[in-house]
Parts: sequence; structure tokens; C-alpha cells
Amino acid sequence: MQCIACGCGLNVHQRARGRYCDRFECRSIAAKRWYEKQHAEAKAAGAAVARAHFQALLSQRPELRARAPYLLQLTGLDSAIEPVPEVLRQSFSRHLRQVIADCAAGGNVMFDVPGTEDLESSAGTASSADAPAIAGQVDLPRPSAAGVCATCRGYCCRLGGSRAFIDQRTIARVQSQWPDLSEEGLVAAYLDALPARHAAGSCVYHGAGGCALPRDLRSNVCNDYFCEPVREWFVHRRQRPGVPVAVVVLQDMGVTRSAVMEHI
Repeated sequence: MQCIACGCGLNVHQRARGRYCDRFECRSIAAKRWYEKQHAEAKAAGAAVARAHFQALLSQRPELRARAPYLLQLTGLDSAIEPVPEVLRQSFSRHLRQVIADCAAGGNVMFDVPGTEDLESSAGTASSADAPAIAGQVDLPRPSAAGVCATCRGYCCRLGGSRAFIDQRTIARVQSQWPDLSEEGLVAAYLDALPARHAAGSCVYHGAGGCALPRDLRSNVCNDYFCEPVREWFVHRRQRPGVPVAVVVLQDMGVTRSAVMEHI
């Protein structure tokens, strides 16, 4: 038997462990393929749970069947609401002041929160108050997406942490909107918006009712990013406007909540 990654022969011990040799590169390939298989199986299992719940919703609302509602499966966030830790406030204050200072010095250091690469690449570089640019050049007024995102309760917001995705691009945009606002005035505007309580383990601005930061002060990522399932729904909505959407929120392979939206 040969290693399926590099083709070298396998000894009896390697055969017992699987079809890979002991080379680091081959073991890395094995681990990656195992992860991808587990991820695919979990995704399929989650989709089956969402579809079953979707069919149950339609059985309760048979009038919707003729309109062929769109199933939008999301991963939700259900963190406890707790007082914002002082260490989190201080960390955000330091980050904010550093970003403003770097922006004034002509720096270009973007946020580097692990796991946010897809958020940065999916978000536009400039925010719009009405219709963000998203994948496929599909535009959708924000109110149409607000109910969907509210049903999720901010799964993507959890990565904001003590930085809230605020970077030099955001500060440059805000300063261009209010050129007469001093740096200390800008700091005060952000710090005054901090909520007393937020979702535990999530963004410092992630309050019980959603984002506590006024939209004009939010990062470009927060204003422009939509997760892949929502972007796919945008495309579908453009092709079939007026079709209801059934939002099914899963966590740990169970449905935590759902909502049918008919007029968005």
C-alpha cells in the first residue's frame, strides 16, 4: 500500500493509522482532508435539520407553499447579556486612540482580528447609507436585510471584540464626514456610544438590541459585510423579487428560532 499523498510505500504501522506516511506534509494533507470531511458532514446535517424545520413551518402556513419561500439557514448567536467589562472598555479606548494616531500620521494598519479575513474581503471599502455593494453587484436596501440579521442576533459581530473592526479606513471616512471634529471629539463620540451591557464574548458595541454604535460611526466592515448565506439570498431575491424568506437559525445542530418574512 502507498501513501495517497506522496506515493511512497507504507509500513505496517502507517497502514494501521491510515493511508498516509509520516511526512509532515502528508500528515497535514490528511488532517486537512479529515477536517473538510467533518465540515461537509456537519454542514449537510445542519441543512437537513433546517429543511425539516422549514417543512414544518410550511405545514403550519400552507398558503405560503404556492409562493415558494426561500430557505435561509443561518448560524445564530445567543450570548448572555452582561455588563461590559472595564478591561474591554480600556482595551477599545487604547485601540481607538492608536488607530486615530496612525491615521493622522498617514499609517495604513488595518484590523487584524483572527478569523476576520473573509469579513474584510467581502465588505466594500466605502459605506453607503442605503444600499451596500455586495458580491455579484447585487444591491439591497438595508431595511430589507435588517430583519434577517436581527433574527441571527449578530453571529458575525462576535469577532469585533475590543476593536469593533475600527481601522484607518473607518476613521478616515468619519473624519471626511465631520472635518471640524477634533481628534478628542472623535474619541468622545465613540466612547460615549459604548453600551453599559453587551453580549458576552462579542463586540464591545454588541448590545441587547443590536449594535449600540450609530451607523455613521461603524466600521466599513460592519456597514458593508453580509455573510455568504445572506449574499446568496440577495442574488435569489434579485432574480425572484417578492418571494418570502424563511429564516431558520441553528446552533449546535438545533433550531433556536425562525421567522418568515413576506414583505421584504
